[in-house]
Amino acid sequence: MHARFTPSKFIGPNKVVTFLIVAGLMLISILFIQQATAQDNRPSLKPPFRLQMSRAAAPSAIIPPPLNAPILMSQVFDSSYVPTANLGATGWHQVVGSGATISYTWGPVTSGAYSNTVWVAATGLPALTPVTDTYTNGQEAMLIYGPIDLSQYGTAILTATYLLDAKPGDFLGVAASTDGQNFNVVAMDSSSDPLLSATHSNAVYSLQDYARQPNPVYIAFVFKSNTDNLNGLGAFLEATTLRAAPLLKSYLPLVVKQATPTPTATPTATPTATPTQSANLYKYTFATGTASDPDVISWGGNFQSTCSQNGLGSPWGNPPGAMTIYANQINTICGTSPNVQASTNYEYSADLYVYAGHLDARFGLIFAADNTTFNGSSFNPNGNYYLLKIKTSTTDSNSIAYYQLQETINGSSTTLIPQTNFSTPLKPGQWNNFKVRHAGNSFMIYLNGVQLGSTVNGSSNWDVTKRKFGVFIEAKADNSGAPFEVFFDNVQVTQLP
Repeated sequence: MHARFTPSKFIGPNKVVTFLIVAGLMLISILFIQQATAQDNRPSLKPPFRLQMSRAAAPSAIIPPPLNAPILMSQVFDSSYVPTANLGATGWHQVVGSGATISYTWGPVTSGAYSNTVWVAATGLPALTPVTDTYTNGQEAMLIYGPIDLSQYGTAILTATYLLDAKPGDFLGVAASTDGQNFNVVAMDSSSDPLLSATHSNAVYSLQDYARQPNPVYIAFVFKSNTDNLNGLGAFLEATTLRAAPLLKSYLPLVVKQATPTPTATPTATPTATPTQSANLYKYTFATGTASDPDVISWGGNFQSTCSQNGLGSPWGNPPGAMTIYANQINTICGTSPNVQASTNYEYSADLYVYAGHLDARFGLIFAADNTTFNGSSFNPNGNYYLLKIKTSTTDSNSIAYYQLQETINGSSTTLIPQTNFSTPLKPGQWNNFKVRHAGNSFMIYLNGVQLGSTVNGSSNWDVTKRKFGVFIEAKADNSGAPFEVFFDNVQVTQLP
């Protein structure tokens, strides 16, 4: 006799109900966990916010593509500007970086001459008044926008319009982050303008490194001040726009692979001449900017006693690591050189940065100099050399307005390219690349890769052994209470074919 299986003998009605309740609770728990996990994975700002200076450069004066690309974000800082305190929300966030010793940060200016802007110290206690008050010591004010999805874009640029009065060691910068916490400073400006008379219109910041990023991107306007008790009026940001060019997608046709493809004749290649490649003769990057940096040592010792030459470490440089020259008195040409020779035909280039505005100041490149100019221990302005001279305005200390090419023979100068206005004046606090191309008796000069002018000079005062090169500065007016100072980086001499 066999026993008949009856489920109720083993699982009663109460146990079935209990099982269903437990299963339901487990399912609800799983759903809550998934939802919480999804929320945790949403992009969000994550204080403390840290600045990294390793990529700091300068806003460009030349607008690259994609100027007409789609606008991803555009903000005029008028009454339409509304910041958010929700770190997980998309929008503008007025916060303080981890390096700050005081809590002042960006905020809107709603009245007065600078209304419809945001100012670097408008948020904080006790309240400060723009222009009446300066910014404070120890600020690391951050105005962050995001998150932004740039994963489907090939290039991106940010433009901004602002006014700026910063003291030495303080700066306005743009930074970017892919994790909402660590921000790389991609460009910075230390312009001094106590009258706020110069509007920086459409300063350009490249975000090329952040296009195609799989993670959301945050961008930030940063104002950082040191603790030397020298404070200016700060930065007033008027407007900004982010543009990005979408990635282009190509769809290739399907191709059927033949089992036995029909052989095709192999054409006979026509021999072509191998082009002659240019070669770097010298390159100085001042990588560490320390006194022991070999590039800094190479350029030391060949300057006037009334001038000074030093290395510069981070954050100064393009990228960090540079050389600085400053004039300790007016009407003296300060020059320095590594005291080596270029070839007969060459290109000579360098990145230059004016630290603070000066009226009627000059700086630039010396080339095709002989041993009377650089003798291994000093610079003689009454020697024999060519001079690419860059000049600031005589009426506006924040305008680098002119360029000129001169030939100097035994201290007597002849103009080869007359004083000419830049199409758009350059500004202190920006890196710009100047280049001279010297081949035979012809000369071409370039700014940021764009030719400015050219000339031919029939002088026979230089032979192939007189090819020393260097840099110079000169202050003609004592108008700031501080020495005229220029930074130099990426000095390079390249052999022409």
